[in-house]
Amino acid sequence: MIKVSLLDMIKEIGTAGIIIIALIIFVFILALITNFITILRYKSIANCFDSKKQTKAGIFNNELLNSIVQEYKLAAKNSLSEVNTQAIIEKSFNENMKPMAIAESFVKRSPAILVILGLFGTFWGLTVSVTKLIEIITSNIINDAAVNMNQLLESLSGTASGMGVAFATSLFGIGFNIILTVVFIV
Repeated sequence: MIKVSLLDMIKEIGTAGIIIIALIIFVFILALITNFITILRYKSIANCFDSKKQTKAGIFNNELLNSIVQEYKLAAKNSLSEVNTQAIIEKSFNENMKPMAIAESFVKRSPAILVILGLFGTFWGLTVSVTKLIEIITSNIINDAAVNMNQLLESLSGTASGMGVAFATSLFGIGFNIILTVVFIV
């Protein structure tokens, strides 16, 4: 039975595979951190409504909510008709929460990005393997009638590193996608 460690696999996949796997890990960590920060930001807004003292006074520990209250008061003071509260809230959210909207968009798309990076690595690795295989087929090793089997096997082993990139990056991409999806559900 052949034992292959993770370190052995990483050595075999080469620089391109390591870069793609590093990108997958980077996107995974960035998505986790972004999701955590987004949740904390929304919870801080929600917590302001739990405080009776803040809601009665109309003064919150949150700039967004305070700007909404100030705009509402200004509109009520200057308006003879009804105040469009929904428009004030939407305008304030669009102005003040734009980074959060971008963060949410990234978090929603990050599982797909992980799979795409894994597939990119797959195609990269398969391309490398096929290229090396074509080089072997067109080389003198195959054409030589007295081909040494060891030389042939040694030449073919180079194609294995490309396949290693292909499958390792796919496994990393899909694996981190599964973990991220479970984390987002919980």
